[in-house]
Amino acid sequence: MSYDEADVRALMAEPRFIIAVDAYGANRCTLAQMTRLAFTEPPYVPRDLHPITFAQLVLELVRRIKSREIKIDHSAKDTFIHFYNQQEPEEAW
Repeated sequence: MSYDEADVRALMAEPRFIIAVDAYGANRCTLAQMTRLAFTEPPYVPRDLHPITFAQLVLELVRRIKSREIKIDHSAKDTFIHFYNQQEPEEAW
């Protein structure tokens, strides 16, 4: 299954998700940590996307953030600042 722009728009509407992706893109957390930060309860992968497809979507959003196609709301970043201070995980994906 692939993602589409509707998936991107739906996820971008969630400040928590965008800040988690930004923290991941800044190498402040792993992909596994990012998904747990972005979604407070399972399922962590939305709309039944395959985990690899979800990872591709996240990487696309990281690219858009870095190219400034997606602007980060500083008030949201302040709200979720702890996303940028994650400890190394005991296990990674």
